[in-house]
Amino acid sequence: MSFSNVTMLTPSVLTLIGIPGLESVQSWIGIPFCAMYLTAVLGNTWLLSIIRSERSLREPMYLFLGMLAVTDIALSTSVVPKMLGIFWFHVSEIYFDACLLQMWLIHTFQCIESGILLAMALDRYVAICSPLRHAAIFTQQLVTQIGVAVTLRAAILVAPCLVLIKCRLHLYHTTVISHSYCEHMAIVKLAAGNIRVNKIYGLFVAFTVAVFDLTVITLSYVQIFVAVFRLPQKEARLKAVHTCVPHICVFLQLYLLAFFSFFTHRFGGHIPPYIHILFSSIYLVVPPCLNPLVYGAKTKQIRIHVTKIQTRKQSPSSYVHFLGHVGATDIALSTCILPKMLGIFWFHLPDISFEACLLQMGLIHSFQAIESGVLLAMALDRYVAICNPLRHASIFSRQLLTHMGVGVTLRAAILTAPCLVLIKCRLKHYRTTVISHSYCEHTALVKLAAEDIRIHKIIGLFVAFTILGLDIIVITVSYISIFITIFQLPQKEARFKAFNTCIAHICVFLQFYLLAFFSFFTHRFGSHIPPCVHILLSNLYLLVPPFLNPIVYGVKTKQIRDHVLNVFFSKRHLDH
Repeated sequence: MSFSNVTMLTPSVLTLIGIPGLESVQSWIGIPFCAMYLTAVLGNTWLLSIIRSERSLREPMYLFLGMLAVTDIALSTSVVPKMLGIFWFHVSEIYFDACLLQMWLIHTFQCIESGILLAMALDRYVAICSPLRHAAIFTQQLVTQIGVAVTLRAAILVAPCLVLIKCRLHLYHTTVISHSYCEHMAIVKLAAGNIRVNKIYGLFVAFTVAVFDLTVITLSYVQIFVAVFRLPQKEARLKAVHTCVPHICVFLQLYLLAFFSFFTHRFGGHIPPYIHILFSSIYLVVPPCLNPLVYGAKTKQIRIHVTKIQTRKQSPSSYVHFLGHVGATDIALSTCILPKMLGIFWFHLPDISFEACLLQMGLIHSFQAIESGVLLAMALDRYVAICNPLRHASIFSRQLLTHMGVGVTLRAAILTAPCLVLIKCRLKHYRTTVISHSYCEHTALVKLAAEDIRIHKIIGLFVAFTILGLDIIVITVSYISIFITIFQLPQKEARFKAFNTCIAHICVFLQFYLLAFFSFFTHRFGSHIPPCVHILLSNLYLLVPPFLNPIVYGVKTKQIRDHVLNVFFSKRHLDH
């Protein structure tokens, strides 16, 4: 058997082009996909936290809902981050084995989701058609066994797809996948050999899972509706139907999108390719986004629990409010750095588009400035709380907290923006495209240029000293006044209590600024120090504070410790 000259052996790297035909607008398409992904992750995490914390939601229906939430988070996370990397940062390359892993994860989680919907339909069937036996049939043990069985069924059915690709297909026409994620048929169609077996097994898995689950779910709901309409009381019928509405909505949206995507792909030869890709992407992203909204809106017990939380929720203190800002900033800062850094370390993906590098640089320095500003606000909060406690509540009002948050964010954005503009508008010629760093940093990026970069260095130093210098001076003066006030207190217990409220902030302040200055001075004046030391220190400066801050505040802040202990002991109480 002869093959054309373009045939190649199993490639090590494949290229995902995103949505063919819409490459020019993919950056805009990424915005709604990112919004849906964030909604899916936050919404499903919210559902899981409610189910975990509320004892009345330990019934099989809500346990299955928790499994569905975990599956939705995993499914959307398997697809969207790489998709956004293609749309926004032009990171289209993916290792062949990583592509197979993504394919297996996507199809496995799809099968798991279908299996959980089947289990939820059977749960509703027993609850309505045989309510007296429901508790005896759907025990905790059975729910666990169903979860394990659904997961094993999906993993075992999808695994041969990987084996057949890996073991049978060794010659390929191309390495370019006309898709935004690694899908079974999209990979198989790259092969230059006979792919009939792969197609047949792919269809076998799809029809085995979808047809079996769909048939059983349909039969279950036929029996449910027959039993419901036999009920003598209208209120009883309405209540029984109402318990099924969220599951029916989720079931319909999943299978209707699945079949619409399947039939347009199989029989829509005249439809442009980008329509197929868009529908298949929507099919994977929309259900995880809508599921928590549907269950949150249509499930009475979840609505009641949310209402309870809102009624007993107290306004957090200004200090706790600022802790929330620190936590959000730490998450954002580490997320700007770590994924790309791990992509370089683990998957050898060093390439980044120039615009994406500028964006990362702007985000990193902006979040650094925001964190410094929040630490300044916390120091002022402690100053007023200790030096002028009677006016603390009136000074640090909700309005002032909002203004401070907006002011800190705007200051960071306004001061950082000129660095990006100057690089983009002034520097046109570069000596090299290789950055000797693990992330895009202002000075490292500027040093690539073959032009005069003096003004860039001056602006960079001005921004650094404006933010760090001003914040450190104000924080230092605040704590001098705080310590003078504390040592003037007559009682030892009062001094100890006042000082204890500042320890966590002092620890975070010291670790943030000491690492910053140590990194800065070794970089500016440590020419004899090996470059690897500079890079390691700058990485530690950005990654260590987000890691240590929650530990420090968790250990040293009484309100947080009390809440953690309440959660822990209430969980143990529920288990016993």
